[in-house]
Amino acid sequence: MAGALLWIWDTANGKWVKLAGTATGAMSIHAIVDYLNDIGDVNVAAPTDGYVLYWDETAGEFKLKAVVGTKIIDADGDTSVDVEQAADEDIIRGKVAGVEALHISAVGIQTLAKQSRARAYLIATDQSIPTGDYVKVRLNGESYDNQNEFDSSVKSGTADATEANKLHDADGGFAASDVGATVWNKTDNTYTTVTGFQDSG
Repeated sequence: MAGALLWIWDTANGKWVKLAGTATGAMSIHAIVDYLNDIGDVNVAAPTDGYVLYWDETAGEFKLKAVVGTKIIDADGDTSVDVEQAADEDIIRGKVAGVEALHISAVGIQTLAKQSRARAYLIATDQSIPTGDYVKVRLNGESYDNQNEFDSSVKSGTADATEANKLHDADGGFAASDVGATVWNKTDNTYTTVTGFQDSG
């Protein structure tokens, strides 16, 4: 009968075989379907150490693939962990957004290239420190700042001093964002922390 299908079990090969009927009543093998109830039903040629079994949807069959990679990498390729960038170098390297952020040498020395660090210093004139007082050192110069986290900027301006710790801006040099900053009074070398702001310029 044309269009009829018959399934038979091939005991020798452990597979289902589909037979299709033709218009003349003849039967022909149409397809072979693997019946997978254990790994022994998968027929792959000469498997060896270091290979994995995977399904190739395009080819419609199981295949073997060698596992020889030395790197774990993200989808766009810019973040990774590599254990062998050069042949047998025995160094672990980690990259974040294309920049090496981790380096472990063959003897275990660890370098974190993107770790926060900064070196700041006082430029030019000496800073006066009143007797029996605590002050913040004006670190207004930088040698390096890896993560751009240190603010060495210094503001200068004229302020009224009619209220303790409240900044009355007299010439537009200060702003409300300066609340919390340390102010140095150059007249008497005293220091205070700004707790309020008023634009009186």
